[in-house]
This record gives sequence, C-alpha cells and structure tokens, in this order.
Amino acid sequence: MERLVLLDIVNKKPEIINNTKELYNKIYDPSIPKYILGINYLSDRIIDSFAKENINLQGIIDDYSDETKYRNIKIFKLSDVSKDSLVISCVVDGRLQTAMENIDSNSILYKLNYFELCLHNSELFDYPQFCENNLADIDTHGKEYEWLYGILDDDKSREILNCLIDLRYNFNINATKHFELNLDLQYYDDFIKFGSNEVFVDCGGFDGTSSLEFIKRNPEYKKVFFFEPTSKYYYLAKERFKSSRNIMLFNNAVYEKNCTLTFDSTKGSASGLSINGDVLVRAIKLDDIINEYITYMKFDVEGAEYSTILGAETLIKKYKPKLAVCVYHNQEDFWRIPKLVLKYNPEYKVYLRHYTEGLLETVMYFI
Repeated sequence: MERLVLLDIVNKKPEIINNTKELYNKIYDPSIPKYILGINYLSDRIIDSFAKENINLQGIIDDYSDETKYRNIKIFKLSDVSKDSLVISCVVDGRLQTAMENIDSNSILYKLNYFELCLHNSELFDYPQFCENNLADIDTHGKEYEWLYGILDDDKSREILNCLIDLRYNFNINATKHFELNLDLQYYDDFIKFGSNEVFVDCGGFDGTSSLEFIKRNPEYKKVFFFEPTSKYYYLAKERFKSSRNIMLFNNAVYEKNCTLTFDSTKGSASGLSINGDVLVRAIKLDDIINEYITYMKFDVEGAEYSTILGAETLIKKYKPKLAVCVYHNQEDFWRIPKLVLKYNPEYKVYLRHYTEGLLETVMYFI
C-alpha cells in the first residue's frame, strides 16, 4: 500500500488537463453536436455557461424522463444521440462511473465529465457542491491528511482516502473506478458489531430509513433517539415508527448549543442549516437531551456534523458509543472530526468507507 504523498497528488492535475485538452476544446467546435447527460444543478450551470459563450447545445439526455423539453431544450434518450456527438455527463454524485460507461456502451465518439470542465475553466464551470473548499483545504492542511492516513485502522480505509483525495482534489474521475454503489452497507458495514440492548441516536434521521434498518438488525434493541428538523420527513418517519417500541422522536436539528437556526427545507434528504434557509428550526444540544447509556450514534446532518459532535462531548467521553459520521459535506471534516473525537476519547479505532461512485456518502467510523 503506497503512502499518501500530497506532492504526487498535486502533480496529477496538469496531466489530466493535458489529456483532456483536445476534448475540452471541442465544446467550441460548432460542427460537433453537444449534449448534456443528466438533469440537475450542474446541467443548469452548463446551460447558462454555454449561453454566455454562445455555444450551441443540441439537447439534454435523460433516459428516465417522460418530459420532452427542459428549459426549452429538447430531451433525448442516449440511444437516439448521434455517435459523432460530444456528451458531457453531469453525474458526479452517485453513479459517476455508470454514467460514463453508458456513454461508452452507446459508442459516443466524445465524452467529458463535469469535473473535467472545472479543471479547464473553474470560472465558467463552478466547482460542484461539497467541493467548494477542497483544493484550499488540502493545500493548507497536508500534515493533517498525512496524520489521518497514519491513524486509519485498515488498508481499505487508507486506499479509500487516497482515492477520495485524488477525486476531490484533482477531480480525477478515474479514482472512482475503485468505488461501488452500495448504500445497503452504509452505517452497517461488516466491522460494526452489535449486541443486545443497543441504544441508537439517529442525527439527521430524514424519513426513518436508517433507524428502521437499525431496528431490523437489532430486534432486541433498547431504545432509539430520532432527530429530524424537517417537519414533512419527521411526520413521515413518525408514521413509519407506529409499530416500533421505545422511539424517542424530536422534530429538531442537532447542534453544539440550544438555539434557533435558519434551515433550507427545500432539498429533500440534502436539506440542512443555511443562512439562506426558508424556515427557522429549533436546534438542540445532545448532551442536554440524552442522559443515559447509548451504544451507537449516526451523524448525517448536511454539514453540521462537527458542531453536533461538539454538543455530544459528554456522551462520547462517558459512554464511548460507536460513531458513524458523514464527512463529505465539508472537506476539512476529514481531519478535524477525527481530531475532535479522538480528543474526547483516544481509544477509538478509525475506519473510512465510501458508498457511491461519486462525491456522496463518505462515512468515517469510530469503533
């Protein structure tokens, strides 16, 4: 297993840019039909950027839509696109490699991923969500990433860290070839062992799926503490818990202190604290709410993980529960969260796992 060396990672960027330069320049070739694969916030960025640059867009590819147009641009199936086209995939979150392979399987002559557009012109093509601070943080905190590499407990964790930094710093989509979409294992990977009388704290419970999976895997559980600030999903989860026992439900955000915060409730499972939020939510400190033995805590709170752990200091110090923490929302969480948790309790073993082909669902475990 090679040790992570930041200099090597830095040196990959010019190589990737050089290898994709000819492809990138084809977006300005009017003779080549150009398509976007996928409809999301990145496709909107490309549409707007192409309009600024007077680049003609032939259409949008979406094999799963019944609509015929998006923003007055015609929607195509991938199989209907001419082979001599340039297809730009906007899939960076979950199924990045699958999307690129689908383009190949349809014998499309030219293909790019949104990450590669960013490498060539980040002013025209802004960094994707969860990548805004990646480059600056890795450049500034190289020693912290070397430290993290050294304290991870198994080779798989170290390999995943290498690949993630390659993806998140270089935007090297080839790094994702080492990943698989495997959401069934998220929060319940093979090294997490459960006993009887487990007590689960679900921070960012959304619609209750994670808690229901916990209950399924631990029929002799003692209690579940469930926290979800979005009323729509809180009440959906409450309905789903009707046949379950000992569920403590809180329609609250979790944070480092008890306060009122602005919250963006418009993004489904990605809803989170935001200064531009559309609603006010009451946030609570876990140490003030829970005063009993707990065994497992899950943190998926859309960027507020560090603050939430600050509010769980007593619980972590006193009970040393198993922890599953999403670290992909903020680049600095890769190193500042393990520093904080190990400060609270240095006896933890640390693991890193990743559950998609793209940017989403990187979880750090403390066992």
